[in-house]
Amino acid sequence: MDQEEMMARADWLAVLARAPQAAMEAALSGVTTGPVVWIRPAGIGMVMLEGRAGGTGQRFSLGQATVTRATCRAGEQIGVGYVLGHFPRRAELMALCDAALQGPSGAALMARLITPQQAAQRAARDDRARAAAATKVEFFTMARHAGARST
Repeated sequence: MDQEEMMARADWLAVLARAPQAAMEAALSGVTTGPVVWIRPAGIGMVMLEGRAGGTGQRFSLGQATVTRATCRAGEQIGVGYVLGHFPRRAELMALCDAALQGPSGAALMARLITPQQAAQRAARDDRARAAAATKVEFFTMARHAGARST
């Protein structure tokens, strides 16, 4: 897998991690992936979240989060699914979608699932940004007159 394919896969995995379960189930109906073998059935675990002071400073442990993961082999492709929270079916669907996107039906699934979900997620992100921007308050200070002294 070359660098461009790896970047494309990282992009669709990011979209799948946020995609609703119903959208993945609907998109997978009618997609043939070949025989599916679960290498790692859906399992729930914890991951440590790290933060950085000021966004760029020293690392610190922020806390733990629940993660559900699954790995499957569908035909010749291996698919992975990692979702934040306790969602075994979503992790399995994500793994199946990942495997299907790497196979011959990848272009159809890309058009049916990834592209619409990407647009919906971008619109939701823009809506949140607009809502946050509406609450922005500009502060300014007035300089005292140079000749005035306080006692």
